[in-house]
Amino acid sequence: MNNQDILLKAIRKHLEKSASLIEEIAAVLNISYDASHRRVSQKSKFSIEETIALCRHYSLSMDMLFTGSNKVIVEKTAEIHSLADMENYFRQSAENISIFLEYPGAKMYYSAKDIPLFYTIGGTLLSKFKLYVWLNLLAGTQNQDTFENFTVDQSLLQHSQKLKTVYENVEVNEIWNDTTINSSLQQIYYFFQSGLLSLANARLLCTDLKAILKSAEDRCCKEG
Repeated sequence: MNNQDILLKAIRKHLEKSASLIEEIAAVLNISYDASHRRVSQKSKFSIEETIALCRHYSLSMDMLFTGSNKVIVEKTAEIHSLADMENYFRQSAENISIFLEYPGAKMYYSAKDIPLFYTIGGTLLSKFKLYVWLNLLAGTQNQDTFENFTVDQSLLQHSQKLKTVYENVEVNEIWNDTTINSSLQQIYYFFQSGLLSLANARLLCTDLKAILKSAEDRCCKEG
């Protein structure tokens, strides 16, 4: 299978069954129906610029398509300043990770400087606290509202749960170190010392954290 076959096959996976591949490519590349037909029938080749445009439009990794490797193109995450930005981040992350499901044997490696967010998703007090921390740290400005007054939209929880579901169906190798656990403890301690987190909730968060670590340990022992 040549590179043009590989690209066309990947694009077809993103189209509805009733959609016309020729019309779709003509619209994306802003070319005529006949010009698109020549490319689909491989009477003419896609240019480099056209290939890039198609891969960008359909969020396709050129590394995974054309080199047969498990590498992916690195894309800078959009800055997060609000709950809406966080919701968009969860949605896009789920879409990006789901690509691994299309390639049997593909593996994802996760270098965890903090406990992976997939462990904290699930409606626990810790999951809410992590969202509170991320918004404080990623927004670049300190939110002076307390954790107790922080609320989470239902739509954000739905997108985060969707991300967790995708993650659980992908083969992932997580790399943890001392910082992975200590960072969460430091976050709890910092916001408690800042007066933005009550002592009662700080204790409950430590209990949640302990339960997550026990669950991760049990899973590692079972898989080992």
